[in-house]
Amino acid sequence: MYKYSSISTQTLRNIQLDQIYFNHPINFNDPFDTFQELNITNFSDENYITLYCNYIKRELDKDSLIKILNNSITELEFMKFVKKDIDYFLDFSFDNQLGLFKSKEELLNHITSTNYLELSNIIRDVILGTKNKIDLSLKKSFSNLRHEKYSNIGVCCFSKSFDNLLMWSHYGDCHKGICLEFDDSIEPFSKGRNVIYENHFPSINLDEIFCNDDEKDFLLVSKLLSYKSKDWIYEKEIRLIHNEANTCYKYPTESLKSIYFGLKVDLTDRDIICTILKEKNPAIKFFQMEKNLSKYQLEPVELEYYTPKDIKNIIFQIIINSFKNVVFELTDLKKILPPIIKEEALNKCIDIFLNDGFLVKKGSKYIIPENMKSSIL
Repeated sequence: MYKYSSISTQTLRNIQLDQIYFNHPINFNDPFDTFQELNITNFSDENYITLYCNYIKRELDKDSLIKILNNSITELEFMKFVKKDIDYFLDFSFDNQLGLFKSKEELLNHITSTNYLELSNIIRDVILGTKNKIDLSLKKSFSNLRHEKYSNIGVCCFSKSFDNLLMWSHYGDCHKGICLEFDDSIEPFSKGRNVIYENHFPSINLDEIFCNDDEKDFLLVSKLLSYKSKDWIYEKEIRLIHNEANTCYKYPTESLKSIYFGLKVDLTDRDIICTILKEKNPAIKFFQMEKNLSKYQLEPVELEYYTPKDIKNIIFQIIINSFKNVVFELTDLKKILPPIIKEEALNKCIDIFLNDGFLVKKGSKYIIPENMKSSIL
């Protein structure tokens, strides 16, 4: 997984300290990110009836109530329900919806195979009236939970691609920045979530609110933080989620595998970053992004970068191995040095060798003292 970035003081600090930064989504360039509305759908009859009985604090025949809701109750089932629970829905002290009945028995005698559905529909209307109220109450509670629990959540964004022209332009400082490659088999990068791109806001069914807390948290985070408009599909985004925004998280040094430098990167910035990372992790790889000469595409070219310490070792070993007579001139040394060793770096190393006693200069000649022949820097 890859993270595009400009080169700034904070970027260099993050690289030096092996840390990633979790930003608050309110700072992102997508105004809908995390704060989009959710299409909330009603929950199932089964969950509603359970909630309904809890709401009215009465243990009713749930199976019968579900059948009343979906108009599937039989006459025999309805008669059993009336005998047990009708007094909750009808007050026999007053005129009720089917006429004046002074008792449950009188109502039972009134019910026939042709009119029991009429009474069933009345009970259904009573249940549905309460259902709408509970729906609104739950949606409001969910909205409050969403803003309370996730108001300070932090997000760190990555991509599945390191060579996307738009990503380099938008997040890589117009190709003057960098792209870091992390090993997604190592935590925290193994916990990345793929962003889903849709034309419409995500939906959540209130049934899902009845799941356990861990499942609920996973669901809410997935819906709120893992959906974006299809306009952003080119990002191929992966996200890490932290329960606190504006905070840094330290990752294992070895999880940073490679770094890609933009087309227009400042070479001094590149050298600074390479030096920092090579000292920390000798196995890290460096790539310079270049234009493909036949199509609109970026291509990585691997860089062989050497730290000042590496260069000192290379120069010293070449001197030891090449000049058996222990005396040489600088022009002789320049002829056999690899192209990676620039003249400025060579001159600095020679000065260091002279100061440290690894070399002695006499006129234009350089001499390796006898006791330094086998030295290894």
